[in-house]
Amino acid sequence: MQVFKYKIKADRCNQLFISHMHGDHVFGLMGLITNWSLKRRTDPLQLFSPPGLQELIETTMRVCGVRLTYTLEFHAVDATVSAKVFENNAVEVWTIPLNHRTPTSGWLFREKPKPRNIRAEMLQEYGIAGDYAQIKAIKAGADLVLPDGRTIPNSELTFDSLPLSYAFCSDTTPSEQVAELVRGVDLLYHEATFTDENIAEAAFTRHSTARQAAEIAKKAAVKRMIIGHFSGRYADAEQHLKEAREVFPNTELAEEGFCWDAGKSEAPEDLSDLKASQLQSTTNKIMEPSNLIRTSKFLSQILRHRPDKIGLKLDENGWADVAELLEKSAPKGMYISREFLQTVVENNDKKRFALSHDGLRIRASQGHSINIDLGLEAQAPPETLFHGTALSAIKDIERVGLLPMRRQHVHLSLDIKTAKKVGGRHGKATVLIIKSGDMARAGHKFYLSDNGVWLTEVVPVEYIGFE
Repeated sequence: MQVFKYKIKADRCNQLFISHMHGDHVFGLMGLITNWSLKRRTDPLQLFSPPGLQELIETTMRVCGVRLTYTLEFHAVDATVSAKVFENNAVEVWTIPLNHRTPTSGWLFREKPKPRNIRAEMLQEYGIAGDYAQIKAIKAGADLVLPDGRTIPNSELTFDSLPLSYAFCSDTTPSEQVAELVRGVDLLYHEATFTDENIAEAAFTRHSTARQAAEIAKKAAVKRMIIGHFSGRYADAEQHLKEAREVFPNTELAEEGFCWDAGKSEAPEDLSDLKASQLQSTTNKIMEPSNLIRTSKFLSQILRHRPDKIGLKLDENGWADVAELLEKSAPKGMYISREFLQTVVENNDKKRFALSHDGLRIRASQGHSINIDLGLEAQAPPETLFHGTALSAIKDIERVGLLPMRRQHVHLSLDIKTAKKVGGRHGKATVLIIKSGDMARAGHKFYLSDNGVWLTEVVPVEYIGFE
């Protein structure tokens, strides 16, 4: 599970906040709490949710004969009102009423005011580096009285440590009440299930589009927004991001394994923000085999769709300078060495990336949504190729054929097995038989990418065989 993949420590998870009782938000919970029991957890776990969670968990435990090594404390919240439901020394948690098909609550996390931060240079200047009682008093607001009688105001010795806030709003139609409750938060997560073209379905299912989420962020004057909960019908979320940024530019996509600092409006500008030990620790984690997929996804997004996300320049053939890529990836939390980049390229099962012969440049082999000339020459294709897609897309394909959509080309596979695997990414898969030989004889051009994917601009309906 992702909690363990990203090494989130169980002993630091003492409260879980569940938005609502739909399966995609609760079915994974039993696996989590039973695994913690197998690891001999003893600390109690508090579960906050709208009504129904206790019945679900206790029934499942009874039917499956589960016995935990720790206790569960259930807190059913009223999802129709905003109220404080949890508090400790550091933070308060408030409910945010959301508008979905079942009682649903968002969550507003607000840090409590923290002691002022003391300026490090002042410790040395006034010789109090080892006077912990004096430091504690200064952080609490006291002035410093020197032996010669001079008083140094607290404002010169310290600076504010502003409390941060984070709001989580998943599964909801756009709501003025939500905008009011999350006003001014440092970081907002808002669901963006659909793009503009599916706005009617968003209203029917009581979800939001990316643009609607951005409008809430703008009205609420939040500092930064993350969007997620994208419908599986979309191959990627680039259109979501585009539509959201047209309204609220400071928007990012929720990505697995990424960590956002609510106190920063952007990533650190350079590596000097990290201590050497922190950088080495981060680099070690990136080098783990489990991070091959995460790094591959990051490279796909940058080299195929969004080089501007890190300020990277591609040439007309899609090539990027490796040194520039590594340097500009670091501020986004991707600390990639040349050796690990080579490992990602060599071990990618789809051979999505190619390095130049001298190893100084890299590009994606195919799949671009930006205007790139891969420099491929037209070739005669096999008589038959295959295209994997989701069953839900068949009606549209029967009407207009295969279009590249946001990519430059339609992608075709050499065999049924590969095509079916590709189609399975988008839902229940089906495989279309493409009469590529007939297409070529009719004047359609085909190209073979560096990683063995056949490319063509469009596939008209008359050249498609449906299962």
